[in-house]
Amino acid sequence: DPILRGVHVSLDFLCTTLEPPPNGVPPLPPIGEGQTNRERVEVSTSVEPCSSCHETFINPLGFAFENYDAIGQWRGTDNGQTVDASATYVLDGEPVSYQNAVELAGKLATSNDLHECYSLKWLEYVLGRRPSVEEAQALTDIAKLSKETPSLRDMIAGITQLDTFRARPKEAP
Repeated sequence: DPILRGVHVSLDFLCTTLEPPPNGVPPLPPIGEGQTNRERVEVSTSVEPCSSCHETFINPLGFAFENYDAIGQWRGTDNGQTVDASATYVLDGEPVSYQNAVELAGKLATSNDLHECYSLKWLEYVLGRRPSVEEAQALTDIAKLSKETPSLRDMIAGITQLDTFRARPKEAP
């Protein structure tokens, strides 16, 4: 499902804020004769209010995984048509094009957006709560460390050096 895959990457890898879908969104129609799953999703999500999130944040990320079927097996065709897993997504403020999930993964691996999100997820885990705005601002250095070194140990050590980790906030009286 390219929609679920795109939402997952948006929320969990890039920390994108997505509005919940409006009430009453109908299910996707059945795939038409000779129509690919991608074409079905594109047609169904190309109108407002869906298009504002789908065309920008969800579909481009989800379409990258179209070469994989529901159980993760590779497929080159969908309903008799060649699979098109290419898309363009704005990453780090610049449009980035890719042909498939492997190319997308490579682009994400060097993205500041991804490393900031990854660092935020780790900070949330280590603190056991969402960080405050001030605490989250300290993530710039941690995200830079995440991008520069593949060592998770170094990144977590960097988090433990933050004042927010070493000192508990004062309780309100």
